[in-house]
Amino acid sequence: MPKKMRNLARRSVLSNHFKNNNIFVFSSINLEVPSTKQFKKILSDLKIEKNKVTVVYSKPNDNLVLSARNLKNVYTVNVMSVSTYDIIDCDSILMEKSALENLNLLLGLNNEK
Repeated sequence: MPKKMRNLARRSVLSNHFKNNNIFVFSSINLEVPSTKQFKKILSDLKIEKNKVTVVYSKPNDNLVLSARNLKNVYTVNVMSVSTYDIIDCDSILMEKSALENLNLLLGLNNEK
């Protein structure tokens, strides 16, 4: 599949999630220690603990990955590896601000405001 078509598909899916208020952006998701309980509390505070959630991060974050890996409805992925399937197969997207900026660059949205 051509790169432009893949990017268009990702943009379309992200747009749909945005319209449905299913994208949550944080300045950063910092967990001092790997704690599934602490991460589950973040999800419950957002009222998405029962949703299938994709967490997109930009910098390697072992504590985030370790905290989320025990939750069956949570998938973590680096922004450089995120695929259209990763974002279409979830109910909600939890994303760091830096990951959103990198995703905009990848999709060619950096010039649009």
